[in-house]
Amino acid sequence: MRDKPYPRLEFSGADGERLFSVTGLEGSAPMLNALEGIARRPAPPRGETPAEARPEDIDPADPGFALLERLREDGTVVGIEAWRDGMRQHWSGKIEKLMPMGGHINIITPGFHLHLAADVVSEWREAADGWQALGQGGAPLGLTVGRA
Repeated sequence: MRDKPYPRLEFSGADGERLFSVTGLEGSAPMLNALEGIARRPAPPRGETPAEARPEDIDPADPGFALLERLREDGTVVGIEAWRDGMRQHWSGKIEKLMPMGGHINIITPGFHLHLAADVVSEWREAADGWQALGQGGAPLGLTVGRA
């Protein structure tokens, strides 16, 4: 992107399915230096990259977008937690800006990046302390947004 490499590490489960990925935003050298001496192998090709979605392709009624946009507009201080097997990420603060891009609803701050695919959240289960994202089948997605 913009003539700068953004190396990515993909972490897979025993079944070979991707659990999560980590992208180096400072180019290749810092990531390669951090991985020196650690065994790794190239990931198999993922196939064709889908066509790039435009920001206007995100439906404002998309449940993932609608809640985050409402919290941004209200200036609510939130805690966002995302987890997968082997990874847990937490951030708290005000959502200053939502950036729909490439079919994702993005929150990008200096210390936190959330790239939530559009149409993944079917609904939010509300509790006293926040919301839990549910997928199309009603199962938790591993994403919560709390009132901080």
